Amino acid sequence: MLDMQQLSTEMCTIQAGVAMGLAKTVAVRFPEWGPDFATLMVSVAAMQLVLQQCSEGFSCLQVHAQPSRGTTCSSTCNLQ
Repeated sequence: MLDMQQLSTEMCTIQAGVAMGLAKTVAVRFPEWGPDFATLMVSVAAMQLVLQQCSEGFSCLQVHAQPSRGTTCSSTCNLQ
């Protein structure tokens, strides 16, 4: 069974792949402005993958910084 981090990473990777495929289609269909649009879409997809990983780590740190809430971090976090 996949843990939450693996599932989240796979979902973002699939979403990025679809976005890149659409960006390539736009680049081919609209040769004037399509390549610029494709460049923008690829950079947005890459930033989303990086920021998603950072935000998961930050949320785990926030949960562990406030132990009085009685909450625990999910399996996405390696902190004890």
